[in-house]
Amino acid sequence: MRRKVWHEVTLTAEANQAACDHLLQHYRGGERQEDLCFGLWTPSTGMERETAIVTSILPPMGDERNLHGNASFEPGYLARVTRAAIKAGQGLAFMHSHPVDGWQGMSAVDIRAERDRIADTARATGKPLVGMTVGADGHWSARIWKEKSRKKTRSLSRKVRVLEKGRLVIWERPVSERMDRRKQRRTIGSWGEDRQRRLEALRVGIVGLGSVGGVVAEGLARTGIREL
Repeated sequence: MRRKVWHEVTLTAEANQAACDHLLQHYRGGERQEDLCFGLWTPSTGMERETAIVTSILPPMGDERNLHGNASFEPGYLARVTRAAIKAGQGLAFMHSHPVDGWQGMSAVDIRAERDRIADTARATGKPLVGMTVGADGHWSARIWKEKSRKKTRSLSRKVRVLEKGRLVIWERPVSERMDRRKQRRTIGSWGEDRQRRLEALRVGIVGLGSVGGVVAEGLARTGIREL
Protein backbone atom coordinates (compact mmCIF):
# COMPACT_ATOMS: atom_id res chain seq x y z
CA MET A 1 0.00 0.00 0.00
CA ARG A 2 1.25 3.46 -0.88
CA ARG A 3 2.32 5.43 2.19
CA LYS A 4 0.12 8.45 2.87
CA VAL A 5 1.79 11.83 3.09
CA TRP A 6 0.54 15.24 4.17
CA HIS A 7 0.78 17.53 1.20
CA GLU A 8 -2.24 19.83 1.02
CA VAL A 9 -3.98 22.42 3.17
CA THR A 10 -7.51 23.79 2.67
CA LEU A 11 -9.15 26.82 4.25
CA THR A 12 -12.90 27.17 4.58
CA ALA A 13 -14.38 30.40 3.22
CA GLU A 14 -14.99 31.69 6.75
CA ALA A 15 -11.49 30.85 7.96
CA ASN A 16 -9.85 32.43 4.92
CA GLN A 17 -11.89 35.62 5.30
CA ALA A 18 -11.15 35.93 9.01
CA ALA A 19 -7.44 35.19 8.57
CA CYS A 20 -6.96 37.65 5.69
CA ASP A 21 -8.94 40.38 7.43
CA HIS A 22 -6.61 40.11 10.42
CA LEU A 23 -3.26 39.32 8.78
CA LEU A 24 -3.52 41.78 5.88
CA GLN A 25 -5.14 44.69 7.71
CA HIS A 26 -1.89 46.69 7.89
CA TYR A 27 -0.94 46.19 4.22
CA ARG A 28 -4.42 47.24 3.16
CA GLY A 29 -3.95 50.40 5.22
CA GLY A 30 -0.64 51.21 3.53
CA GLU A 31 1.63 49.98 6.35
CA ARG A 32 4.47 47.49 5.85
CA GLN A 33 3.64 45.60 9.03
CA GLU A 34 3.47 41.82 9.40
CA ASP A 35 0.95 40.14 11.67
CA LEU A 36 0.16 36.69 13.05
CA CYS A 37 -2.61 34.54 14.45
CA PHE A 38 -3.46 30.92 15.22
CA GLY A 39 -6.17 28.69 13.81
CA LEU A 40 -7.66 25.23 14.26
CA TRP A 41 -7.60 22.45 11.68
CA THR A 42 -9.08 19.02 11.19
CA PRO A 43 -7.73 16.15 9.02
CA SER A 44 -9.33 14.79 5.86
CA THR A 45 -7.84 11.49 4.70
CA GLY A 46 -8.12 10.02 1.21
CA MET A 47 -6.51 7.08 -0.57
CA GLU A 48 -3.47 9.07 -1.75
CA ARG A 49 -3.78 12.43 -0.03
CA GLU A 50 -4.19 13.76 3.45
CA THR A 51 -5.43 17.30 3.83
CA ALA A 52 -5.42 19.69 6.79
CA ILE A 53 -8.66 21.68 6.70
CA VAL A 54 -8.40 24.99 8.58
CA THR A 55 -11.87 25.62 9.99
CA SER A 56 -11.53 28.56 12.35
CA ILE A 57 -9.25 31.43 13.37
CA LEU A 58 -8.32 32.43 16.93
CA PRO A 59 -7.01 36.01 16.67
CA PRO A 60 -4.86 37.51 19.44
CA MET A 61 -6.52 39.31 22.31
CA GLY A 62 -5.17 42.29 24.22
CA ASP A 63 -1.38 42.23 24.40
CA GLU A 64 -0.96 38.59 23.29
CA ARG A 65 1.10 39.67 20.26
CA ASN A 66 3.66 42.39 19.57
CA LEU A 67 4.09 44.35 16.32
CA HIS A 68 7.50 45.76 15.44
CA GLY A 69 7.71 45.53 11.66
CA ASN A 70 7.87 41.80 12.22
CA ALA A 71 5.44 40.22 14.67
CA SER A 72 5.86 38.03 17.75
CA PHE A 73 3.50 36.43 20.26
CA GLU A 74 3.45 36.01 24.02
CA PRO A 75 3.53 32.52 25.62
CA GLY A 76 0.04 33.04 26.99
CA TYR A 77 -1.38 33.26 23.46
CA LEU A 78 0.14 29.92 22.48
CA ALA A 79 -1.12 28.33 25.70
CA ARG A 80 -4.67 29.64 25.15
CA VAL A 81 -5.00 28.42 21.57
CA THR A 82 -3.44 25.05 22.42
CA ARG A 83 -6.06 24.51 25.12
CA ALA A 84 -8.77 25.49 22.62
CA ALA A 85 -7.43 23.00 20.05
CA ILE A 86 -7.33 20.16 22.60
CA LYS A 87 -10.88 20.94 23.74
CA ALA A 88 -12.11 20.97 20.12
CA GLY A 89 -10.21 17.78 19.23
CA GLN A 90 -8.43 19.65 16.42
CA GLY A 91 -4.88 20.50 15.44
CA LEU A 92 -3.10 23.84 15.74
CA ALA A 93 -2.23 26.10 12.78
CA PHE A 94 0.15 29.06 13.03
CA MET A 95 -0.39 31.77 10.42
CA HIS A 96 1.54 34.94 9.62
CA SER A 97 1.83 37.46 6.80
CA HIS A 98 4.65 38.68 4.56
CA PRO A 99 4.61 42.07 2.78
CA VAL A 100 5.30 40.64 -0.71
CA ASP A 101 3.10 38.83 -3.23
CA GLY A 102 3.07 35.17 -4.25
CA TRP A 103 4.09 31.87 -2.66
CA GLN A 104 6.25 32.58 0.38
CA GLY A 105 9.47 30.95 1.47
CA MET A 106 10.61 30.85 5.10
CA SER A 107 13.41 32.79 6.74
CA ALA A 108 15.64 31.19 9.37
CA VAL A 109 13.68 33.14 12.01
CA ASP A 110 10.39 31.77 10.68
CA ILE A 111 11.71 28.20 10.76
CA ARG A 112 13.02 28.50 14.31
CA ALA A 113 9.74 30.00 15.53
CA GLU A 114 7.63 27.17 14.14
CA ARG A 115 10.05 24.29 14.71
CA ASP A 116 11.48 25.23 18.09
CA ARG A 117 8.82 27.36 19.74
CA ILE A 118 5.43 26.11 18.50
CA ALA A 119 5.70 22.56 17.12
CA ASP A 120 6.45 20.87 20.45
CA THR A 121 3.52 22.59 22.18
CA ALA A 122 1.23 21.76 19.26
CA ARG A 123 1.98 18.05 19.77
CA ALA A 124 -0.27 18.19 22.84
CA THR A 125 -3.21 18.22 20.42
CA GLY A 126 -2.16 14.81 19.04
CA LYS A 127 -1.71 16.33 15.58
CA PRO A 128 1.28 18.01 13.88
CA LEU A 129 1.65 21.76 13.58
CA VAL A 130 0.44 23.34 10.36
CA GLY A 131 2.39 26.47 9.44
CA MET A 132 0.96 28.96 6.94
CA THR A 133 2.10 32.22 5.36
CA VAL A 134 -0.02 34.64 3.36
CA GLY A 135 1.45 37.15 0.93
CA ALA A 136 0.23 40.71 0.59
CA ASP A 137 -1.93 39.58 -2.37
CA GLY A 138 -3.72 36.86 -0.36
CA HIS A 139 -1.57 34.06 -1.83
CA TRP A 140 -1.16 31.25 0.73
CA SER A 141 1.70 28.79 1.28
CA ALA A 142 1.83 26.04 3.90
CA ARG A 143 3.86 23.24 5.52
CA ILE A 144 3.33 20.42 8.01
CA TRP A 145 5.80 19.81 10.85
CA LYS A 146 6.28 16.07 11.45
CA GLU A 147 8.54 14.28 13.87
CA LYS A 148 10.79 11.48 12.65
CA SER A 149 13.32 9.79 14.93
CA ARG A 150 12.91 12.62 17.46
CA LYS A 151 13.71 15.18 14.79
CA LYS A 152 11.13 17.66 13.50
CA THR A 153 10.96 17.84 9.71
CA ARG A 154 9.12 20.31 7.51
CA SER A 155 6.94 18.86 4.76
CA LEU A 156 5.96 21.57 2.27
CA SER A 157 2.38 21.53 1.08
CA ARG A 158 1.98 21.05 -2.66
CA LYS A 159 -1.15 23.18 -2.78
CA VAL A 160 -3.29 25.41 -0.62
CA ARG A 161 -6.97 25.36 -1.54
CA VAL A 162 -9.31 28.17 -0.51
CA LEU A 163 -13.06 27.65 -0.63
CA GLU A 164 -14.92 30.78 -1.65
CA LYS A 165 -18.52 31.41 -2.62
CA GLY A 166 -19.06 29.82 -6.01
CA ARG A 167 -15.43 28.95 -6.67
CA LEU A 168 -12.34 27.11 -5.49
CA VAL A 169 -9.01 28.99 -5.45
CA ILE A 170 -5.86 26.86 -5.68
CA TRP A 171 -2.44 28.23 -4.73
CA GLU A 172 0.21 25.81 -6.03
CA ARG A 173 3.78 25.58 -4.75
CA PRO A 174 6.30 26.32 -7.53
CA VAL A 175 8.17 23.21 -8.63
CA SER A 176 11.62 22.98 -10.20
CA GLU A 177 10.49 20.53 -12.87
CA ARG A 178 8.15 22.41 -15.17
CA MET A 179 6.43 20.96 -18.18
CA ASP A 180 7.88 21.79 -21.59
CA ARG A 181 5.99 24.98 -22.35
CA ARG A 182 6.54 24.53 -26.10
CA LYS A 183 4.02 21.68 -26.00
CA GLN A 184 1.38 23.95 -24.46
CA ARG A 185 2.08 27.05 -26.56
CA ARG A 186 -1.34 27.00 -28.27
CA THR A 187 -3.33 26.50 -25.06
CA ILE A 188 -1.28 29.15 -23.23
CA GLY A 189 -1.82 31.46 -26.19
CA SER A 190 -5.57 30.95 -25.83
CA TRP A 191 -6.00 31.72 -22.14
CA GLY A 192 -2.62 32.81 -20.72
CA GLU A 193 -0.04 31.54 -18.23
CA ASP A 194 -2.16 32.18 -15.11
CA ARG A 195 -5.07 30.02 -16.26
CA GLN A 196 -2.64 27.38 -17.54
CA ARG A 197 -1.08 27.11 -14.08
CA ARG A 198 -4.54 26.78 -12.55
CA LEU A 199 -5.37 23.96 -14.94
CA GLU A 200 -2.11 22.19 -14.12
CA ALA A 201 -2.97 22.37 -10.41
CA LEU A 202 -6.19 20.37 -10.83
CA ARG A 203 -6.73 16.69 -10.04
CA VAL A 204 -9.29 15.21 -12.45
CA GLY A 205 -11.07 11.88 -12.05
CA ILE A 206 -12.38 10.05 -15.13
CA VAL A 207 -15.03 7.38 -14.67
CA GLY A 208 -14.44 4.75 -17.34
CA LEU A 209 -11.60 4.56 -19.87
CA GLY A 210 -13.39 3.16 -22.88
CA SER A 211 -13.66 4.75 -26.31
CA VAL A 212 -14.93 8.07 -24.90
CA GLY A 213 -13.00 8.09 -21.62
CA GLY A 214 -9.72 7.33 -23.37
CA VAL A 215 -10.14 10.30 -25.68
CA VAL A 216 -11.09 12.53 -22.73
CA ALA A 217 -7.99 11.41 -20.79
CA GLU A 218 -5.69 12.13 -23.73
CA GLY A 219 -7.28 15.52 -24.31
CA LEU A 220 -6.88 16.54 -20.67
CA ALA A 221 -3.26 15.39 -20.64
CA ARG A 222 -2.50 17.33 -23.81
CA THR A 223 -4.12 20.40 -22.23
CA GLY A 224 -1.52 20.17 -19.43
CA ILE A 225 -3.41 18.68 -16.51
CA ARG A 226 -0.85 16.62 -14.61
CA GLU A 227 -2.89 14.45 -12.27
CA LEU A 228 -5.56 12.18 -13.75
